[in-house]
Amino acid sequence: MTGYFQVGMFVVYLAALFDFFPISRTNSGFNRGQPRVRIVTPLAAFWVSVYIVMLIIGLLLSDARLKSFSMGQIVNGLFFIPLVVAGMNWKNRLGVPSLPWLWALRKRPAGGRIAGVARRIGVKKPLQLLAILYLTPVIISLILFTLVPPAMSDQTAETLKLGETPSLATILLVLNLLVAAPLAEEILFRHYLQTRLIALFRRLLPRAQTTVTPLAIACGITIATLLFAFSHTNILTNDWLKYAQIIVLGASLGWCQWRLGTEASVFLHYAFNFTLLLSAPFLNISA
Repeated sequence: MTGYFQVGMFVVYLAALFDFFPISRTNSGFNRGQPRVRIVTPLAAFWVSVYIVMLIIGLLLSDARLKSFSMGQIVNGLFFIPLVVAGMNWKNRLGVPSLPWLWALRKRPAGGRIAGVARRIGVKKPLQLLAILYLTPVIISLILFTLVPPAMSDQTAETLKLGETPSLATILLVLNLLVAAPLAEEILFRHYLQTRLIALFRRLLPRAQTTVTPLAIACGITIATLLFAFSHTNILTNDWLKYAQIIVLGASLGWCQWRLGTEASVFLHYAFNFTLLLSAPFLNISA
């Protein structure tokens, strides 16, 4: 399964590059002066710089885990620009770019007053919706892990060197999982892949030129969620348990991105991860 998933992600990257450098369209593509590219480029540069430092630390410590992981993340950073900008080209249901720092760049409404968040994103009660989408996967995860105590796979335990005195490399890897992984996963699975799939189904389904059909939205979120779940293979000894948890989380994140934007799904992903981390001592997770 892991091999097929990696091939699938390679295809996604190729699709993003095709969208970023369109052959048949002239209204988009790479433009160094494009506002979207100017905004995303510093993020990609920062991402690559952080992992270059981690790579140097891995070389100095002769830690193969850290070296291999850092190289992979450097490659991911180089893909940030095509993934983020292509994702913006396909957009979410509101037809506006969806990244956290872009809210501040939107034009003010008539009269000069800055509209509230709810008005700008077109959702009447965004905080209530965000709370529901946060609590649902958290509660389901706690119920699942209470009924079936999770145990980390040998691969996860070996990667993190659990049971030993934490090394600098292990600390850096754990921090990456907490800080970098949610951002990278939301850009890949929701910001680009999900919106790209919904745009595709809009063209394939009836009335695609005039309306966004519920079926197109459901198909896009479902496929992106399943791929997101498969990316978490071999983390626990029971893959089905992890899949069940991640499918609920992925569906919540998918709907969050579609209704509130990538900025909100990134925030929701961070909130979920840190909540489960704080709950870990009470869940009897074994290594």
